Amino acid sequence: MDVITLICTVIGAIAAIYGIKAYFKDHVEKGKEKIIGLKALFKANQKIAQDLKDSLAEYARDNNALYDQFYQNITFSAYIALLNQTLENDLSDTALENAVNVNPTESIINSMMTSLETQSANLLQVRNYFNLYFKLHKSFN
Repeated sequence: MDVITLICTVIGAIAAIYGIKAYFKDHVEKGKEKIIGLKALFKANQKIAQDLKDSLAEYARDNNALYDQFYQNITFSAYIALLNQTLENDLSDTALENAVNVNPTESIINSMMTSLETQSANLLQVRNYFNLYFKLHKSFN
């Protein structure tokens, strides 16, 4: 009976070790996938913000509109400055590296993703506003 108990114990230990390794491997893979998604969303927001800043600067320069109202009591100049600050601080490659290099937990990654999704929606809303009210309006004049 002792041999059977010993064999069952060894088999149980091997199964437990295999299960633990599989759990951690799966957990690490999911973490890597989330980091890849975080980086992709970050880079997308970076590009949207840069393109929007460039479009606003070009429009304002071409139409002598730097100090004209652009959006909800904010001038073109002020919004361009805000986008510059966002790109330099919040959406810089250094900011991304710093965020990823601290090995964030899953809940922190989820929080960052939610924040980036909100930022993306806001940037797209402003871009659409600009395209509709300024570019489209100009083409009709």
